Amino acid sequence: LLTAQLQNQNPLEPMDSKEFTNQLTQFSGVEQSIQTNTLLEDMIKSQQAASASSLVGYLGNTITAEGSSTRLENGAANWGYDVQGAATTAKIVVRNSAGAPVFTQDVATNEGTHGFSWDGRSNTGSQNPDGIYSISIEATDADGNVFPVKTEISGRVDGIDMSGSTPTLAIGSATFPVTAVRSVGL
Repeated sequence: LLTAQLQNQNPLEPMDSKEFTNQLTQFSGVEQSIQTNTLLEDMIKSQQAASASSLVGYLGNTITAEGSSTRLENGAANWGYDVQGAATTAKIVVRNSAGAPVFTQDVATNEGTHGFSWDGRSNTGSQNPDGIYSISIEATDADGNVFPVKTEISGRVDGIDMSGSTPTLAIGSATFPVTAVRSVGL
């Protein structure tokens, strides 16, 4: 830009030296900003590559992650849940990928961590197809007070997706962010 300006400057009306110095400073600032942006882009790419390589350690390992969706496979789906209060009963609802309830069960419960296994059968006894199912749990006490419940899924990580802004891990076709991982085991 500076060279083009010097070539097109009118020799009969030269630019004021203060204005010329000011423009030189502005051109220098623009050039530095362009270089800084290029370096930042390179740093982001390096950080993403490092993140991807660190996630490879999850492959093949069994993890427990915060979440409510898991895969029913060969007539088995498992969830964990943690009741956050003095509940006595819990209503468990399993929903298909369209959100329709396919199984409901009331169970006795108490405060703490529990597991729930589902064989894929509906309340009428028919077998649901393999696929992604979600669970919701409402825990209450004898007076009808509702207590919070956190749900977890477990499974072997068989994929990593880096295409989005947040990397996700896959257990079958169920995916969740790396930030949801609570434990890793062999």
